Amino acid sequence: MKRINILGIDLAKKNYQIFGVDNKQDEVINKRLSRAKLIEFVTKLAPCIVAMEACAGAHYLGRLFRDLGHEVKLLPPQYVKPFVYTNKDDEADAQAIVEASTKKKIHKVPVKEPDQQDIQFVHRLRERFVKNKTAVSNEIRSMLFEYGIIIPRGDHILIHQRNELLDNNRLSPMAKESLITLFKEFHAALNGKLEQEKRLRDIARKDSRCRTLLHMPGVGVITATALIASITDPKVFKNGRAMSAWLGLVPKHTGTGGKNKNLNMSKRGDQYLRYLLIHGARSVLRTSKEKKDRLSIWCNELIERRGYNKACVALANKNARIIWAMLSTGQPYRAC
Repeated sequence: MKRINILGIDLAKKNYQIFGVDNKQDEVINKRLSRAKLIEFVTKLAPCIVAMEACAGAHYLGRLFRDLGHEVKLLPPQYVKPFVYTNKDDEADAQAIVEASTKKKIHKVPVKEPDQQDIQFVHRLRERFVKNKTAVSNEIRSMLFEYGIIIPRGDHILIHQRNELLDNNRLSPMAKESLITLFKEFHAALNGKLEQEKRLRDIARKDSRCRTLLHMPGVGVITATALIASITDPKVFKNGRAMSAWLGLVPKHTGTGGKNKNLNMSKRGDQYLRYLLIHGARSVLRTSKEKKDRLSIWCNELIERRGYNKACVALANKNARIIWAMLSTGQPYRAC
């Protein structure tokens, strides 16, 4: 068999389709392997480029193949899809992965380390507890509304009025039993959220990069740990604008005939990080009118010119660029 230069792997749960080419892009191998057979095959393979889509299980295999001496390329799935020329199947996907891996303009996804994935798991748990808590609290309010009981917004209201609600004469014994069940689920979700936030605070306290980021306005424990978990090496970005574009905080544009036009925010990249940065910017803008520093003056002038929501996105964009500079140089935050 000829030497394989690029090996494309279409990932799945059990069976994996591999497609390998030599340095002339001629087909060398095209077959389906089980997970155990795949690892055995790549272990015996001479060092080459191993390309995969960045999906479930890709980072583990990426670390495994990297330790075996191969160059691992993880590709965003949306950039691989255009190279599937005809009907879609596993073989066509593996061929598309190989072809996409040869394109220099397609940015590769860095392989995440185990500690980064550990932090991401904590964030995913917290996010799920927040969604569950919100869903249950809404269900409690809607249930009580059917009995003519109106509850103001806020989790603290539910916590403090729990006993009072359970003693309300408008509720039947069966309704009270259902309410008790909902409150148990509500408190479980609330305690789960608080537990994950405590874990994130412990992570931020031990990580020097998180401690540096926490000095920046609009960046808290959740945002700092999420950034550290997602950004393996800030130097993969050419500059701060490249990182901001990766987060989807820059305008998308369209053009033809040499005329380009900027549109709305691109919203590409990690939605969770973008959400955290924008809401962090909102917290800064809420207090900017009361301050006279240069950042607050800039924010206030921007709000008057462009409106509150656009100012939030602009500040998030600005913060993303500052974060890139801090992570890439190791310098602390300097207030402007």
